[in-house]
Amino acid sequence: MISKTVSHTILLIIIIWQSNSAFAVEVKPILGMGFDFGGEKLAEFQYENGDTSSVKSHEGLNLYGGLKIITHQYIETNISVGWKFGSTEQAENGDAEFTRFPIEALIFLREGGHRIGGGISYHKSPKFSCEIDGICDFEAPFKDSLGYIFEYQYLLERNEIMKAGYFLGFRYTKRDYQLKNIDEKIPASGIGFIFGLTF
Repeated sequence: MISKTVSHTILLIIIIWQSNSAFAVEVKPILGMGFDFGGEKLAEFQYENGDTSSVKSHEGLNLYGGLKIITHQYIETNISVGWKFGSTEQAENGDAEFTRFPIEALIFLREGGHRIGGGISYHKSPKFSCEIDGICDFEAPFKDSLGYIFEYQYLLERNEIMKAGYFLGFRYTKRDYQLKNIDEKIPASGIGFIFGLTF
C-alpha cells in the first residue's frame, strides 16, 4: 500500500505542475529509471548449481516520476517520487527482495547540457522479505530513512518526434538503514546510474 507521505508528495507535484502559469518559473514533467550498486549484504543464497545471489542494502532498480522546476537560467530543482526494488535471482522455490519508496528533492546548477548538484532522498516504508521454501518465510520492516545525494546529469539533444529530451546521470548516495526496534544501523551508501526523459 502506498503511504500517505507518498500520496501527499504526488499531490504536491500535481499542484505545482497545474500552477505553472501562476509563477515566473518553467515546470516540466520528468520520468526516469536507474540502477544502484553497493551497500551491505542483507542476504545471500547458494543455488544447487553452486551459483550465489544476494540482496544488498543500496542495490536495486529505481523507477520514478516528478517535476523539473527551472527558477533561474542557472538553477533548477527536481522533485520526484518513485519505487525501488532489489532481489535475488528468481528460483523455483522463491526469492528474497528489498523494496522502498524514494521521495527526492535535488537542486542543480545548470550550464549548457550539464547539471551538477545534490539534495535529500527520503525512503518511505523500506521492507526486506524472504519467501523461499524450506529456508525462510518472513518480512522485516525498516524505519524510514533520510539520505543525501550528489548527482551529475548530462542532457542529450531533444527528440522532436517524442517531444522529449533525454538525460544520463551518475549519482552517489550516503545513507543508513535501521530495522524497527533495533538500534544497529546498516550502511547503504553507493553509486548509481540514471536515464530519464523531460518533456
